[in-house]
Amino acid sequence: MNKNWRIALVVASTVGVARADDVTSHSYLAQRQFFQSADPMRESFFRNDVMEERIDGWGGAFQIVPFGGKSYNESDLAKYFMPFGKTALSVVEFQNNTATPDGAPNRDLEARHFNIETNNSVTFAESDIPNSFQSVISFCPRQTVVGVGFEWKQAICRRDDDSVRFYFEASFPFVHVENNVNLSEKVINDGNGAVDALGLDNAPRVGNMTQAFRQASWKYGKIPGCTIVKNGVSDLELKLGWNTIDSEMCHMNTYVGIIVPTGDRPTGEFVFEPVTGPHHTGVQWGNNIGFEVWSCRDHVVTFEIDTNARYLFRADEVRSFDVYDQSWSRYKEVYKNQEEAQAAFAAGDSASGTSGINIFTKCLEVSPRYRVTSNSAFVYKHCNFMGEIGYNFYAAHAEEVNLCRWNEEVQFKDISGVGNTNIARTIRNNFTNEAIALANYTPIPKSQLNLESAATPAVLTNIIYGSVGYNWGERCYPTFVSLGGSVEFTQANNALNRWMIWGKMGVSY
Repeated sequence: MNKNWRIALVVASTVGVARADDVTSHSYLAQRQFFQSADPMRESFFRNDVMEERIDGWGGAFQIVPFGGKSYNESDLAKYFMPFGKTALSVVEFQNNTATPDGAPNRDLEARHFNIETNNSVTFAESDIPNSFQSVISFCPRQTVVGVGFEWKQAICRRDDDSVRFYFEASFPFVHVENNVNLSEKVINDGNGAVDALGLDNAPRVGNMTQAFRQASWKYGKIPGCTIVKNGVSDLELKLGWNTIDSEMCHMNTYVGIIVPTGDRPTGEFVFEPVTGPHHTGVQWGNNIGFEVWSCRDHVVTFEIDTNARYLFRADEVRSFDVYDQSWSRYKEVYKNQEEAQAAFAAGDSASGTSGINIFTKCLEVSPRYRVTSNSAFVYKHCNFMGEIGYNFYAAHAEEVNLCRWNEEVQFKDISGVGNTNIARTIRNNFTNEAIALANYTPIPKSQLNLESAATPAVLTNIIYGSVGYNWGERCYPTFVSLGGSVEFTQANNALNRWMIWGKMGVSY
C-alpha cells in the first residue's frame, strides 16, 4: 500500500473517533487553505503531462486560476463557537438564585460577566420575574473568499526519449478573505438602560450584548458589527519531483517539497477571524498516478489519483481558552490577582474586576501536525474538449496546543464582589452560597486550563467537483482554458461547508 494512503487511513481513523458529536465552545477554527496540492481547482487539467505539450519546447507550463466561493450551513458553525451546543443564547441580568425560579426567564448567560448592569437590576428574591435586562443573541458565521492562484512546472532533467524525468514546481495563491460572525440580538427588556458607572476593566457599564462584544476595553474575543477582511499571499509551495513512469497508457510521479508560510498570524482579537494562511512552516510529499481506462478513436478516459501529505511544524499563535468543565468561562468576570481583590474589599466595591477574556487569551504553541489530501478523478478528452469529475478527501490531525508559562494569579469573581471569589460560579449560574472570602484567595492553577478549547479538533471533509475545458494543443504555445465548481461538506461542525467556482488558463512552453 502506498505510504500516503497508509497515513490517510491512520488520520481518518483518529478523525472518526473525534467527530462523533458536534464541537462547542471553541474559540478558534483552523480552516483548510486554498489552492493546495491535490486540491481540485489546482490539479484539474494541470498535471505533469502539460510539461510535454509543446514539442521541442522548454518543458515548462504555467497556470493562472481565479476562484471564489462562500460557506454555508451557518447554524452548525454557530454551535462550534457557542456554548451548550446552541445556536441562540438567552442573556439575563440577575444576582442570587442558583436555579431558575418558576416563572423566571431561562438563561444561558449571566449578563454581569459581560460588564452589563442596568438601572432596573433586581434580585429574584424581590421578584419572580425580574424587570432587569434580558435578551437573546445568535450567531450566523459566514465566510466569503476570492483569489487567484499561480502555479509553475518546469522540467529540469529529461530522458533519452525527451520525456521529463525530474521537475521543479512552485505555487501560491493571493486571497481576499471576508469573515462575519453576524451577531444579532433581540432585546426583550433593556432594564431601563445601563447604569452610569464604571464596571469591569474600569470601563463604563454597557447596556446590551452587542455593545459588550465591542467594548474598547476588550483586547480579545470581540465581535464587530462589520465584516473583517484580510488580504495576502497564502502558503508558498516548492517541490522537487521525479516522473518514475511516463508512457502513453500510464504515468506516475513522486515529489517532496517544503511549505513556506506567507500568511498572517492569528491575533485572537476577533471571534472567527480571517487568515490568509496558517503561518506554519512544513514539509510535504505525494504523488500522482494516472492510467487509461477506455479509448475509442479520439475519445479517451483516464483515471487520475493525486495524493498529498504534509506535516506542519509548531508556531506561536494568540488564542483564547476556557477552564475545564466550564463552557465560555473565558468570558467570566475575574479578579486578575489578589491585589485587585484586596482593593475591591477595601473600597467595598462590588463592580470592579477584570473581563476574563483579557486574561484567558495567551500566546500558545500550536502544532497542526499532519494533513492528508487525496483527489480521484475521471478525465475525458475528445479532440480539443476536456471534462473532469472527481472526489476529494481531506483529513487533518487535531491541533496540539501548549502553554509554556502560566504566571497569572487570576480567580473567578463572586457576584457580590468586594474581594470575594467563587470557583463554582459559571457563565450562567451564580451559586451565591459558594462565595470564598478574600483571606482564602487561591489562584486558578495551570492544570485547570482547558487548552483544547483553543484548538481545532481533528477534521474530515469531502469535495465533489466537476470541470470542463478546451485545449488548443496544436498551437506553438499549447494553451487551455477551463471552468469548474465544487461543493465541500462534512458531517460534523468543526470545518467549513462551502462551495467554490474557478476558471483557469494554462500555457505550455
